Amino acid sequence: MARIRLSPSASLSPRPVPRTALTLLAALIFPLPLRAQSAPEQLPWRFTQVAMASVSGTFLEGPRIATVSSPVGAGLGIGLQRRVRPRLETGVILRALVSPVRATEAGASWSLGSLREVGAVGTASVDGYTGQRVALRLEGAAGIAVLSGVDGALPFSELAVISPSVEAGVALGAPPRAGRREWWFTARANTLRLGRASANAGFTEGWGSRVLLGVRTVR
Repeated sequence: MARIRLSPSASLSPRPVPRTALTLLAALIFPLPLRAQSAPEQLPWRFTQVAMASVSGTFLEGPRIATVSSPVGAGLGIGLQRRVRPRLETGVILRALVSPVRATEAGASWSLGSLREVGAVGTASVDGYTGQRVALRLEGAAGIAVLSGVDGALPFSELAVISPSVEAGVALGAPPRAGRREWWFTARANTLRLGRASANAGFTEGWGSRVLLGVRTVR
C-alpha cells in the first residue's frame, strides 16, 4: 500500500483568520466611542401681545339666590413664547382684565361694580393643521389670578384673593413665515376657581365660567 509522506516543510498550523473578521471582533470587544452629536439648536424666545374680550361670564348661580355674571369684559396681555418641539410652542403671559359684574334676580338686574383681574398663565400650543393660507392650533393654559374690585356681594365679598384658572381652545391664523409677524385669532373656554376665604363663607366654592376671545401677535 502506498504511503503518503509529509515533507519536512509541511505544517499542520491553523489557517490565518481573515483581517476583516479580526477588525469586526475588535470592534465588538472594544467599541469605538460614539461620535459626539451636536445639540439641537435652541430657538429664540419671541415677544407676544394679546388683546382679549371675556363674554358670557357666570360667577354665581343657584336656587333662591341672585345670579352674578359678567356679560362682557376686556383685557390686555404681554408675554414670551418659544418653539420647543417641531409641533409644540410654550410660553408665559402676564395679563390684566376688567369685567363689569351684574346681579340678576326675579327679573331685576343691578350693577355690582367691576371685577379687576391680574394674573399670569403658562401656555401650550400644538400645531393642528397647516395649509397654504390658514393654520389651526390647539391651545391650553393654566395659571393664577389676583381678584379685586367687587367686595360688596357674594361671592366676591367672601372670595379668596388668589384664584387658579385653566382654559382650552383654538387659534386660527396665517401659516407662520420666517421674518414676518404672526397674527392669531383665539377662542378659549376659561374656568376660574372661586374658593372661599373662610370656612364660614356663605357660598359653596366652585368654578366660574366664561369665554375669552382674543387677537394675538407674535414677533
